Amino acid sequence: MKKESTLGARIKEAREAARLTLEQVGEAFDISPQAVQQWEKDVTKPGTQRLGKLAVVLKCNIGWLIGNQGAKEQSKNIELVSPGDLGGRTVPRIDVTDAFDYTNGKITGKSFVQTTFPCSERSFQILLKDNSNSPLYDRGDAVVIDPSIMPPEPGDMVLALVGTEPEPVFREYRLASGKSAPKVVLHPLNPLWDDKEIDPQDSLEILGVKSEHTKRRK
Repeated sequence: MKKESTLGARIKEAREAARLTLEQVGEAFDISPQAVQQWEKDVTKPGTQRLGKLAVVLKCNIGWLIGNQGAKEQSKNIELVSPGDLGGRTVPRIDVTDAFDYTNGKITGKSFVQTTFPCSERSFQILLKDNSNSPLYDRGDAVVIDPSIMPPEPGDMVLALVGTEPEPVFREYRLASGKSAPKVVLHPLNPLWDDKEIDPQDSLEILGVKSEHTKRRK
């Protein structure tokens, strides 16, 4: 009897069939090529919330990927695609200060860019204006924000408005224990920047969750 392949083996099989590099798959999740390789070697496993997107990126059947469809042949489950045909869409690029007005339908985009991966029709791209999340996210990097990915999960990078005269901030969404309910913390990845802890009296609006990240060319 043929031994059934592991999740890591199927990830590698699908990636190679789709003619994608470790780097290209890693970029879809903001992780290193080595981290993708760890998946393929079954040293670590992608979280449940990542498996759906992974199937889209690799253009394979999600049931086959997680092993629910037995040992069907790879050719019946994987569509050969080029790296430039992963299901992206055209989205507006807007100034980060206009994000609130855009998500509330008060303005429309004037310039447009093509995303690489799927996102909702209300998604938009911004350019980061500081290094609060470097070295992973640097000033000038492009980030696609998807308002449909709500509510955010701890660990998601979000664009949020905080305070009575809010300015949009791009931070990691975290939850900390509070007296009556978990407290939201907007955490900068750069250790030189401080957390923003959201108290009950503070105004907080999450405009969307990061769905794609492109490094600025240097």
